[in-house]
Amino acid sequence: MIESLTAQQRVYEHIELRGSGFGEINDPDDPCVHQVVFSGDDVEITVENVYVWRDDYIRVRVPVGATIDGSAVPIPKTPLLVSVRTSAGTSDPLPFQVITSAGTVAFLERTNIANSNDGDPTNDEDISTFLGDPPMNLAQTKDGEIGDFDNDGRLDIFDANSGNVRNETYPLIRYGRDSDGFDAFPFERRLNGEPGTFLLATNDVYIQDAITYDLDAMDLNNDLFLDLVQATQEDTGSYFRVFIRRADDPRRYDEQTFTWMGTEPFGPGRPDDLDHIDADRDGFVDLVATLRFNGEVGAVRFFHNNSGESFDDWVSVSEEFNGQSVHDAFFVFANSDALPDIGFCSEVIKSCAVSINTGDGLFAPPSEFGPSPMITGAVGDFNGDGIEDLTVAGGIGQFG
Repeated sequence: MIESLTAQQRVYEHIELRGSGFGEINDPDDPCVHQVVFSGDDVEITVENVYVWRDDYIRVRVPVGATIDGSAVPIPKTPLLVSVRTSAGTSDPLPFQVITSAGTVAFLERTNIANSNDGDPTNDEDISTFLGDPPMNLAQTKDGEIGDFDNDGRLDIFDANSGNVRNETYPLIRYGRDSDGFDAFPFERRLNGEPGTFLLATNDVYIQDAITYDLDAMDLNNDLFLDLVQATQEDTGSYFRVFIRRADDPRRYDEQTFTWMGTEPFGPGRPDDLDHIDADRDGFVDLVATLRFNGEVGAVRFFHNNSGESFDDWVSVSEEFNGQSVHDAFFVFANSDALPDIGFCSEVIKSCAVSINTGDGLFAPPSEFGPSPMITGAVGDFNGDGIEDLTVAGGIGQFG
């Protein structure tokens, strides 16, 4: 039974289904059918490539279309019904509709102090009234994340920081208010004991000042709240930092880096990029990470989530590339086995590559493709045939 359907992070990308009786996708007694079904206008589009599937929760990308009778059929823009189909039958549906703009889409700039498009300075707005105070995090923002971090139904912003210096510059969480705008909170515990948004672990270990290169929000322990994983770099050491949302306060976090990553989380190299999905379909999201160019080692590592308690020791997806950078990694359904595979791009002399998920927690040796060098990639169904496509871009004007 589906109890609720909500868009997650970005409308028309992922939706969450919460309820009961969805079954376990790895259940040996029920190995057959696990589909999310979009139906309407005599069209039925089924999705088997799910990001997370648990008995009470499903996360899936909204399909752009499907191949029906040999032709690509786009998902209807008329009202649809969404249901869950398993070997036991099909659940009662919930309504769903893809809504597109009927005209030109306009964006309102809300981040400039001088918003004087009308020439009237009395209409200028201090961005602190919209983004919260401080309006900027006192250092360059390297990466950010959007999500409902406190589960109040409003989107929030994590404003990561490219130059974190304790007590001076720090990341901020900007929580969405009832009205327009955000309230900003520092994501740090200060030396003088003043509490920030997160609390350190009981041993009071502070991960040193570092540059945040990537940040991903994901529910690591299946409590339906978003936790945070950061990829950070610093000259004397680099870390993946893990912050678990506290059970007693939706706006506070405990740092559990050493619990989740161990004291030697990845070996030589510097973390650069993160992506997450339930790669082995056990109901817990897993992590892929890249090590970028630093004169030492570049590589791609996979971290299996061990029942929402920690990550297992990393598994190598690619061989180590001495003196080379692997800048981007992402999960992609590259074949028809409904298991997510890993794609990655190198910005030095390697091209892009895909490592196929072998279904046993391991990945086949990568197959390279495309021109070189490539720096980043993105996945989507660009022609509406129900099959994921891939676009990659290079650092010297190349695009594929």
